[in-house]
Amino acid sequence: DCAYVDGLLCTTDGTDRVVFCLPGVNGVVALPANARSLDANAFESCADVTAIVFPAGFTGGIGSDAFFACTSLEKLCFLGDAPRSVDPGIFNEAPANLTVYVGLGSTGWSGTVGDTTIPATWKGRPVVVVPRASAPVVSPTNGTAFVAAFRKVTLSSATTNVVIYYTTNGVEPTAETALRYTGPFNIGQTTIVKASAIRTDLSLFPSP
Repeated sequence: DCAYVDGLLCTTDGTDRVVFCLPGVNGVVALPANARSLDANAFESCADVTAIVFPAGFTGGIGSDAFFACTSLEKLCFLGDAPRSVDPGIFNEAPANLTVYVGLGSTGWSGTVGDTTIPATWKGRPVVVVPRASAPVVSPTNGTAFVAAFRKVTLSSATTNVVIYYTTNGVEPTAETALRYTGPFNIGQTTIVKASAIRTDLSLFPSP
């Protein structure tokens, strides 16, 4: 089953694939927040698309000829780690000046899962490393005593235009393992709160 989301045909069966981009879509295209993979030829001949933003949870793959004849495409901006499965023909007939933007501290770009090494090129295209967002501040601070049955917890980041993810079980937060912070929440017992912030502002991905 599939449905269109902002000009993108996406699966609705839990596989979270972006199958196809409608002709006429232009400018900056942000894949849906739940997108996990991009099918072969997904953006073929989308000549007016200039940049594609991949969400933090994009961990699947990118198929062959995904950007075939995207003559205006200048940027692929990844808000999370490297996709784990990429077809060797990913950049067939893609513009020679296409640049890949990745976040400092993201992993997998060397080809090894979990490795934080970021090479100068990825699949033959130049890589620009973008500074990571400031670590979220948890309030109240660690060690604050309870004065009521529940304690309200707030999270914030000094960096603007970020999404904050958090956990309350001690696990390091990622887009896949954590809750997305939408506002203060209550805890009723001693709890380890961990949080991370991921940039969402395309202006942080300047042209090289």
